Amino acid sequence: MREVKAKQWLARNLLKAGFSVEFISENTGLSKEEVINLKNNIEY
Repeated sequence: MREVKAKQWLARNLLKAGFSVEFISENTGLSKEEVINLKNNIEY
């Protein structure tokens, strides 16, 4: 569970920095759907 939280934290930071969903998915191991869900719930 801790590893998933770390990946989600990293994905949120990469999204905020402007990286693409595809890049984040490939480099964190999260699915594209998970990254899109995180993206839709980010407060900038």
